[in-house]
Amino acid sequence: MAVANWHRERQGTILLFESADAVTWRYRAALDSSDGIYGQMWECPDFFSLGGKQALIVSAQKMRAMEGFHPGHGTMAILGSYDESQCRFIRETVQPLDEGLDFYAPQTVLAPDGRRILIAWMENWQYCKRTPRLHPWYAQMIVPREITIEDSRLIQRPIREIETLWRDMIRYDNVTVQQEMALPGVEGRLLDAELTVRPLSGPCRFTVTLARDQDHGVTVEWDMACGELLFDRSRDGSCQDIAHIRRVRLEKQDETLSLRILLDKESVELFLNGGRQTVTAVLNAPGTASDITFASDAPVLLSVVAHPLNNYD
Repeated sequence: MAVANWHRERQGTILLFESADAVTWRYRAALDSSDGIYGQMWECPDFFSLGGKQALIVSAQKMRAMEGFHPGHGTMAILGSYDESQCRFIRETVQPLDEGLDFYAPQTVLAPDGRRILIAWMENWQYCKRTPRLHPWYAQMIVPREITIEDSRLIQRPIREIETLWRDMIRYDNVTVQQEMALPGVEGRLLDAELTVRPLSGPCRFTVTLARDQDHGVTVEWDMACGELLFDRSRDGSCQDIAHIRRVRLEKQDETLSLRILLDKESVELFLNGGRQTVTAVLNAPGTASDITFASDAPVLLSVVAHPLNNYD
C-alpha cells in the first residue's frame, strides 16, 4: 500500500507498507519525496508498473511555478525503476500529467485486458466551492484515459470504448485555412475530433475557437514560432476572477501539430501530439454555444476527422 505522508524535512513523501491480511501492516520504505521542490504535500498516490517502467503518480499541493507546472495544485507522473527486494524506487523523470485548469487526484485501474486506465477529478481546489452548480450533482470526472509509456514518457489517450458513442464521421483533408472559417458538420458540444495542422509558408498562429456563439468562445491557439499552445476560456461565460488561461510549452516541437479535441457538454479535453501532453478544463458556456471555427495568420493545411457523440442522457 502506497500512503501519502508529510515529513518535516522531506515534506510530501510517499511511504510503502505491506500486509499479508490487509489488517496488520508493516512499514517498508519511503518511495520518493518532494524535498520542497515539487510542492509541499503529496496526496492521492498511485504506484504501478507499466511499459518496463515503474510509475508513481501523485497530486501535489502548494506547487511553485516551474517548467510544465503551474502554481498551486498539480499532478505529476514520476517514472523510474524499482527494486522490489529492497523496496527501492529510483526516480528517472518527472512530468506533469495535465497542464490545464481542472484536473486533480488521478487514479488508475488495471483492466482485465491488461490496459492501465486513468480517471481524474475535473475540478480545481481554488474555486470548486464557488462554482455555480447547474445540476443536482457536484463536480465531474474526466473521460477515462488509456495510459502507456512511450520514449520514457507517460502518454494519455481517451479510452477506446468512446468509439461506441461515435455517430457519424465527418472528414476533411488538406483544407487551406487562413481567414476565419467553419467546416460544415464540425460543430457541437458532444464531439471527438482529431486535427492535423501543417503550415504552408513558415511559422503561423493557428486558432480553433470552440463553444462559440455571439457572446462566447473558447480559444485554442498554436504559436508555431515559439512552440507554445495557448488555451483561453475567458469568454466561456464565467464571471469569476479565477484562472482562465494556460500556456503550454510543447514537449514535441516540429512543423506539424496533432490535436485531438474531446468536447463533452461542459468540458473540453485536449490531447496534444498523440497524447504526449493534455489540457483539461470545465466550460461554463451554455450548450447553445456550439459553433467551431478555424483561422490562421498564415496559410495552413488542415485535416480533420470528427465524430459527433451520442447523447448519453
